[in-house]
Amino acid sequence: MKQAERLFQIIGLVDEALVEEALSPPKARRKFFWSSLASAACLALCMAGWLVSGGLSADSAAPASPAGGESSSESFLSYAGPVLPLTVLEDTELTATRHLSFDFQAGGSALVHDSYVLHNPTDRDVTLTPFYPVTGRLWDLEQIQPQTDLREPLIPFTGNYAGGFQSAYGAEKEGSHNLDSPHSWEDYAEEIENGGLDWALSSAPELSQRVTVYEFSSFTAPYDAYKAATQAMEFTIDPERTQILTYGINGASWDEESGWRRYDFFVPEGRNTGPKLLAVMGDDLGSYNLQGYADGSCETAIDGVSCTVTRREMTIDDLLEKLCRAYLEEAEDSGMKNALPFTLFRRCTAELLTEYGPLSETPVDRYQWGRLDDIIAEALMLDRIFYFRLPQITIPAGGDFEINVESQKAASFDFAGSGSDKIGVEGYDFLTALGSSLEFTSQRLSLSDQGEPFDKCLLWSHNLESYFESGGEGALDLHEAHYYISIQRS
Repeated sequence: MKQAERLFQIIGLVDEALVEEALSPPKARRKFFWSSLASAACLALCMAGWLVSGGLSADSAAPASPAGGESSSESFLSYAGPVLPLTVLEDTELTATRHLSFDFQAGGSALVHDSYVLHNPTDRDVTLTPFYPVTGRLWDLEQIQPQTDLREPLIPFTGNYAGGFQSAYGAEKEGSHNLDSPHSWEDYAEEIENGGLDWALSSAPELSQRVTVYEFSSFTAPYDAYKAATQAMEFTIDPERTQILTYGINGASWDEESGWRRYDFFVPEGRNTGPKLLAVMGDDLGSYNLQGYADGSCETAIDGVSCTVTRREMTIDDLLEKLCRAYLEEAEDSGMKNALPFTLFRRCTAELLTEYGPLSETPVDRYQWGRLDDIIAEALMLDRIFYFRLPQITIPAGGDFEINVESQKAASFDFAGSGSDKIGVEGYDFLTALGSSLEFTSQRLSLSDQGEPFDKCLLWSHNLESYFESGGEGALDLHEAHYYISIQRS
C-alpha cells in the first residue's frame, strides 16, 4: 500500500472536506460515504501499479547531481527495503563468507546474486534449516520470490507489518488514520530485532469468537428510474455490548448517544459484486428495518428496493475464510489468485485484524469502523519481511556447503512531480549481518550494469568508499551494518 498511500499525498485524490468529515468526532446521525474513499484508494492503487510497470518509471527524468556526486541522503519517497542476509534457524558454531553482487537492470531494478559458503569447524555433522529474508508485499510475492541452486522449492513465511500508523494531519497531531510505511532500513532492523523470524514461524491467530452474520442477496430495485438505488438496514444497539463488522457496505450513519445505526449499499444490477454483509459481535440485533433510497445520501425513500437477508452464526475464522476466498475470486483477472498461497493471505488478514483492527486490545483509528474490506485489501499491500525457507542441509564435520540465491530487487525512488531533486535516481541498499545467526568472517561486493562493468559516472551517492578505492569487487567492513548506493542513468 506504500506507493498508493504516497500517491494520495502527491495528487490529492481524496477531497479535503471528505477527510475532515471522516475524521471529525462523531455527531448525531453522522453519515460516512465509504464508497468514495474506497474508489479513491482503488484509483491510487491502479496508478501506483501503472507507475511501477513503466507509466512513470524511476528514470523518467534526469536529476542534477549533488555536490561532489557522492553525498546525498539515501532516503526515498518509495522505499523498497534492503537486501537482507541469509540466516539459519539453529544456534550453531558455523562460520560463513558472503559474496553479494548487484547487476543494475533497465527499468529501475537490479538482479541480485547472493552467494554463501558455510563452514562447519566442529568435529560433528551439523544439520541446518536456512531462511532467506526478502522485503516486499504479499501482492508482489511471485515477483520477489528468490531462486536458489537447491532442487526443492522455497517455502515463504510472513513477518509482521514493518511500518506503523500516523495522524492524518501530520506528526504534530495525534491519531492513527494513515499508514506510515517503512521509510528506512532501521524500520526493518527494528522488526528483525523484535523477533521477525519467530513471528513468521509462530502459529496463526485462532479466531474462534462467534459472530452473527446478516448477508444480503437476491437484489431488486427500479434501476431505470434510479441509477444509484440504495438498500439500507437500520437498527439500534448498545455500543458497549455489540460491535459491527462489515463487508461490501458503502455507507454508514449513526447516533452514538442512542445507539441508532444505519448501513447502506448501492443495489447491484445483474452482476456479482461479492458478499455484502454485517457481522455482529456480542449481543445480537433485536429488530431491524430495511428501506430503499434513491441514492447513497439515504434522504429520499423509494419503493421497489428489496433483498433477501440470511442470518447465520459462524466463527470469525469461518467468516474470514469466506471473505478472503471471495476477495481472490474478484481479483482473478489480475492473476493474483493463482500466484498467492491462500494460507499466507488468510494469516496476514487475521494478524491485521488482531494486531491493529477491531479484535486488537489497542485498535488503530484506520480500522475503527470495522470494515473487513479494508483489512483484507491492506493485508496484501503492507510492507513486511518474508522468510523463505530453504531445504534442510547437512554439513559434515570440517566441511563446507555453498548456497547461491538469486532475486530481482526493485529500486527505491522518488515520484515524478514530487518536487524532489532525486527524480530519476535509483536507490539500493543491503545489510551485512544484522538479523543473521551466521558468524561471517568476510563479505565481498560486486557491481555491474546490465552485465557490463560498473561505470562510476552512474553514481549519485553511496557509503561504499572502500569498495571504490579498491577498484571494484572489494571487501566490506563487517562493522558497517548498512550499505547503500544510489545511481542515475543518462
